[in-house]
Amino acid sequence: MVEHLLAIDDVGDEFEKILRWAIEFKRAWKNGDDVAQNFFPLDTLSIGSIYEKPSTRTRV
Repeated sequence: MVEHLLAIDDVGDEFEKILRWAIEFKRAWKNGDDVAQNFFPLDTLSIGSIYEKPSTRTRV
């Protein structure tokens, strides 16, 4: 899997694999599969954003 995703080019050859996984995960989620319902992959991660110019839409 992709460890650091900074641009779409970072995905490379794994793009199709990621799409197939997402489709299967969505199907499991809709069917109420317990594994899908208890899946929180970003639970322990931090995400940040950097903006070059100030904007009223991006202020937090």
